[in-house]
Amino acid sequence: MARHPIDLLTAQILQHAVARSHEEDLRLWARGAWQVDPDTVVRPELLALDGLADVGPLLGRPPVFAVFIARGPAQRAWYVDEVAACLGPEIDRAILVDQDAGVFHERLGAAPAHDLKTLPGVLNGRLERRLLDPGAFDGLLELRADREDERWRVAPDLAARVVEAPLHLWEALLLRGHRFSQELLGGEIPLVAELPSEAAAAATLRACRGDAERLVGAAAVEEAGWCRAGPFRLRRIGSFFELRVTPMAADRHCALTPREAPGPGVPTLAGVLLAGGEGGRLELIHGSTWTTVRCRASEEAETLAKALGRRVDAWCRAPVRVMSGADLSPDPEQREWRVTVRDEWLRLHVPLARDHLLPWQVLSGRMWHRE
Repeated sequence: MARHPIDLLTAQILQHAVARSHEEDLRLWARGAWQVDPDTVVRPELLALDGLADVGPLLGRPPVFAVFIARGPAQRAWYVDEVAACLGPEIDRAILVDQDAGVFHERLGAAPAHDLKTLPGVLNGRLERRLLDPGAFDGLLELRADREDERWRVAPDLAARVVEAPLHLWEALLLRGHRFSQELLGGEIPLVAELPSEAAAAATLRACRGDAERLVGAAAVEEAGWCRAGPFRLRRIGSFFELRVTPMAADRHCALTPREAPGPGVPTLAGVLLAGGEGGRLELIHGSTWTTVRCRASEEAETLAKALGRRVDAWCRAPVRVMSGADLSPDPEQREWRVTVRDEWLRLHVPLARDHLLPWQVLSGRMWHRE
């Protein structure tokens, strides 16, 4: 999702807790990817491993524990209603922190609730050693939504522009999930944006639905509160816009491990957008962000680059330039897409400079300010 400043501060607190761990035979992993089964990859805020052997981009074995943190009712419902259903027997390893209430559940979403101040002791007990300080998570109590959310606002003129110029679907594919991470749940990649108003979420839904219909060449159908068009499912809940993508194999590889050994087949434009930049980050240089994928050979990268250029021209109706052996940043005045190839690496530059950088402000969370 567009990352709220409170979520950024939460991540800093957890990074600090992890940094205090110096054990050689055990690792605390912040934001690590846990592959529960072939159709489920989740990224808890904190993973505890029983050793460092065979640790790759996706953890394929059960962790000692996994800590998930929910801020606000939308994130809490996401974990309790959807993530829990996909964990199967591994749910006993999943701990849910309710940041608003200042409590945690030793089993994802299950009663009873315990005071968050006692969580370090519980985790140390599972690890059978004192690895976390007693106050490791105290900072989270200062970021409870009931204390902080009302202090964060979006400027009225910016909120109005989000309604007038909502995200396009190709921009929404740069979003992340409820905790600003790329996950796979039931074979779908969930993406979500917290917008400044219900009107903004409704406008985004209308725009992205139209983009999806043009891409697949068919009208979307209503389906249990969602509208579906090809591999895309979309809906609005309050001021939240949600998008689910069912990726083909190559697109799944792009989304989850874009810079590892090349995946099966050639990805689509949606898959390349899902990959994000280095480390999955969303950054802005000269009015554009970029995504990077690794192909199986330079010839495949060249072929993919040309295919992406045609798709951008036809679907996004935007100027696009395909280049080889160079990786120059686009000119912000041109507002053009650019596809560059260097050996087996392909980089797609996506302009976010329209409407005074509006897409960038929404995607990055920069629209929020503290009063």
